[in-house]
Amino acid sequence: IGLVKMMRSRLFELLPGFRRLHVLKLGSGSGGVSLVYHSKILDGISRMRQLVHFSLTYDCTNEIVRQLQRNCRRTLKILDIEYSSRVTDESVNDIVKFDKLLQLHMFHTGKS
Repeated sequence: IGLVKMMRSRLFELLPGFRRLHVLKLGSGSGGVSLVYHSKILDGISRMRQLVHFSLTYDCTNEIVRQLQRNCRRTLKILDIEYSSRVTDESVNDIVKFDKLLQLHMFHTGKS
């Protein structure tokens, strides 16, 4: 398990180098336990401008949704942020700005 955590941490550190990604599926992150990878994920997606599909369950936040909206408003078609309690009503204003969004997965988020 320790090796897997080290590999995950290293991968998150390298995210900024994957600028041309179209699909980024990060799984469940920490499983909603902590925000240990939050800044690394934000740093990585801040350089991605061509994402079509983004998935981060349990650990997505309003800040991550906002960064995706800033960078990928014209390209993102699938947004999967289920079980992310840190995605709240505040994120609605960003979500509605995605021009090409076709699928939105946000079951059990922090929205009221």
